[in-house]
Amino acid sequence: MTKTIYNPDDPRGISSGELELEDRASLRRVAGFSTELEDISEAEYRQVQLEKVVLAGVWTQGTLEQAERSMRELAALAETAGSEVLDSIVQRKDHPDPSTYLGSGKVQELREIVVASKADTVIVDGELSPGQLRKLEDI
Repeated sequence: MTKTIYNPDDPRGISSGELELEDRASLRRVAGFSTELEDISEAEYRQVQLEKVVLAGVWTQGTLEQAERSMRELAALAETAGSEVLDSIVQRKDHPDPSTYLGSGKVQELREIVVASKADTVIVDGELSPGQLRKLEDI
């Protein structure tokens, strides 16, 4: 059994009255479908939705090249997740600061970068404790 597809622009096609109930319901759903977005390309849509981020990391071991590679990987992950990386900051320390992850001078530098670049979010290349997170949010 062949099924004729309803095409309202085809004078030879069947009328919607000849369609089965399920098919008529489908037509109503499609005809009623609308979107509030204008016709834009997917690339333009994604660009509108990008979250602006600044990256921060503490370099505790390894070479400078390894630290830079780690930050490039973090930037690639952020971009893949739909973010626009505006800037990054890395601090050389033996271990992350227990209070704020970065040292106090770098935290102030990070704050200035975030304010100047109007970033939405800071992504840290490491795991923050709840206390570190609170203190960084307060700054």
